[in-house]
Amino acid sequence: YNAMDDRRPMECGGNDAALAGLDLGSVPEDAPGAGRAEEGELPDGWRWSPVSEITRTFTGGTPSREHSEYFGGSIKWAKSGDLNDGVLRDTEETITDEGLAKSNAKKCPAGTLLVALYGATTGKVALLAIEAAINQAICALVPTAASDSEFLMYALTHRRAALLRERYGGAQPNISQTVLRAFELPLPPLPEQQAIAAVLRTVQGAKEACEQVLAATRQLKQSLLHHLFTYGPVPFSQAANVPRKETEIGPMPEHWDAVQLGTVANVRTSTSPVSSIPRATAQPGGRRILFLKVSDLNHPANQRRVVTSAATFSVDDESERALKLVPEGAIVLPKRGAAIATNKKRLTTCGCLLDPNLVGVIPGPQLVSDYLYAWFERFDLRTITDTTTLPQINKKDLEPLQIPLPPLPEQREIAAQLAAVDAKLAAEESRRSALVALFQSLLQHLMTGKVRLPEFGGPQP
Repeated sequence: YNAMDDRRPMECGGNDAALAGLDLGSVPEDAPGAGRAEEGELPDGWRWSPVSEITRTFTGGTPSREHSEYFGGSIKWAKSGDLNDGVLRDTEETITDEGLAKSNAKKCPAGTLLVALYGATTGKVALLAIEAAINQAICALVPTAASDSEFLMYALTHRRAALLRERYGGAQPNISQTVLRAFELPLPPLPEQQAIAAVLRTVQGAKEACEQVLAATRQLKQSLLHHLFTYGPVPFSQAANVPRKETEIGPMPEHWDAVQLGTVANVRTSTSPVSSIPRATAQPGGRRILFLKVSDLNHPANQRRVVTSAATFSVDDESERALKLVPEGAIVLPKRGAAIATNKKRLTTCGCLLDPNLVGVIPGPQLVSDYLYAWFERFDLRTITDTTTLPQINKKDLEPLQIPLPPLPEQREIAAQLAAVDAKLAAEESRRSALVALFQSLLQHLMTGKVRLPEFGGPQP
């Protein structure tokens, strides 16, 4: 609670210092494709090497599912679904010594590189941090003295598109161990392999740290939502002193009211059709109007507030007054179809026309729009879905909903506290996106020798 209130950006841990110490020179933007033909010549001292020349490979197996005594033992057992394009520290299932002995499952030591051969996971990789057995859908690569397993993981990640072009089969194309063994990877001398892997590990570690911060912050937000709607905007330490009452929608502060949504907000299931905006009324520099469709809720820029749409208009004041719009500050929800199950809710930032598959909830004077949005964040739309035919939500489903109604100052404080959490989430999401982009750029250029580290002929600090 205090961490969220201080408005400071969250840090991702010690990887920041490591990242700051990397001097990689300029990374060019024109990244060539992953195929060997497009990668051009390798630097002096590098060579193309088949996987079979730099690793020992083998596959595993699955104990019979008819014998329950083969499963649930102490031996970690990796399947292709466990592979995470990173370090694998645990597996979904385990097997017993008997299950290992009476199947083709094989143990792999820590440091073994795993590659998925079958189905939707084909080409995914993982580096074992533990000893684990594998099934037949995985090929294990044990590096020779000439190769570094972590470098090989990144090299296979970089050349995944080329590897997937080697798939064969029908509905679920696969690759075989034979195909994988013949597949070629760029191979610098071992010290440069290890140095490249260390750089990529640093960036990947920073990204994973960001993801941990994001997960913790999302969990904190859920706890904060529960606290705010149960005790009001008071510190956690004072929650026990808040007089509360029981209502049909759960406990809330004694001075709050429980009211029907339809008494404090207008549910708008239709707006003017987009065809009602004559082209002649379009005015450069006029009022901006968005025409929202369900697909617009998925736009990366519209994660909480709708700021863009595929179709936008600019109209004069008179034309705007003639339109039946959902105004700024309304909450927009999916109205029908499978989109309801996504539970997406968005706040409008300007006047909007709605596709028939959307519904708008317009707060009245007793409601702060950000507070109402916060309440909707906790609400599962599927609980009011009419599923007699096509899933849909109508005015009759939304208007009777009971919502807690605090005084306006408390609504504003609740909204402000949650806005602080959302700002931190947005900052960490932005940081994570930047690290993903940096990792992909470095992966492309370090693996092709387009960027060299200073100790191997790259630009000196």
